[in-house]
Amino acid sequence: LLYEAKNRGLTMDHLPIRESLLCAAVGGSLSVAELLLSQNVDAGYVWPDDGCSALSKAAFHGHVDVCRLLVEKFHVSLEGTPLHSAAH
Repeated sequence: LLYEAKNRGLTMDHLPIRESLLCAAVGGSLSVAELLLSQNVDAGYVWPDDGCSALSKAAFHGHVDVCRLLVEKFHVSLEGTPLHSAAH
């Protein structure tokens, strides 16, 4: 996906590229999430239809490793999220 996007001159802000992190989170693909984030894909992008971020989708589908990546390595804020409430 990244190779094809670069060949077409698309940037990481292009919608399908941003959505790919959400897909990686839903599928629990840690390696794809790491690759996308290494290319500066916006970890805070939310799906317009439901307002969910990659972190929300990974948590919903039980992909702890992807959640850990987003929280620890890329400093995705938990403030105001269900995860934040559950921690308190």
